[in-house]
Formats: sequence, structure tokens, C-alpha cells
Amino acid sequence: MFPYTDEEGYTAAFQRACAALHLADCLIGVEALRMRLLEIQLLERYGPGCRFMPAEEVLAEQRMRKDERELEPMRRAIAVTEAALRLTVRQVRVGMTEREIASLLMVEILQAGGEGMAFSPI
Repeated sequence: MFPYTDEEGYTAAFQRACAALHLADCLIGVEALRMRLLEIQLLERYGPGCRFMPAEEVLAEQRMRKDERELEPMRRAIAVTEAALRLTVRQVRVGMTEREIASLLMVEILQAGGEGMAFSPI
């Protein structure tokens, strides 16, 4: 980690990170829709000679593969969601709106230990 304070600003931390990671003259894979111009400019400044290449395909392949450390939180999230859904379904009544049911589901997820929903249920 390369911490910084608001007073110090992120520039010095970014410079330390580039030096520690030896980014000068490196080839850096980038997802064009995810990396901001700010980071590119800082990399060019503090990682002189670095070059950029598209990395969407490589990163997509990497995201498809999960190890046990990545799978365990997913399993926990599934268990929390399934338990919350079972409790929510028991509370659904004729005449309720989708929004009311979605609110119940969110409450049940939070009470079951979840941190929220990955996407809107509606």
C-alpha cells in the first residue's frame, strides 16, 4: 500500500508506487473503459517509457477462473441471498408492489449478514 493524506495528495504516493513496482519502461495492460486519463498521465510521468496495450481479452479470461479464496465469499453470498429470499417469499401478500417486495428482500439480506445487492432486483 502507498497511503497518503488529503493534505499530501495522491501524487507522491503514486510516484512511490511506480518506483517500488519498477514501472519505468514496462508494458502495461489496460482496459480502455476502466482506466482514466489521470492514471495514464501519472504512469507516463512516474513510469517513464512505459507503454500501454489493450488487456480486455486477457483480463476476461482471468476473471472466468476462480480459486477457493474467491469462491468462498461467493458461496456465502449465495447462502445469505437464498435465506433472505425464503424469508421474503413468506412475507409476500396479494396487492404488494414490486418495490415493497424488493424493500423486504433488502432488509432480509442485511439482517442475514449481507452487505447489499449486487444488482437491482427490479
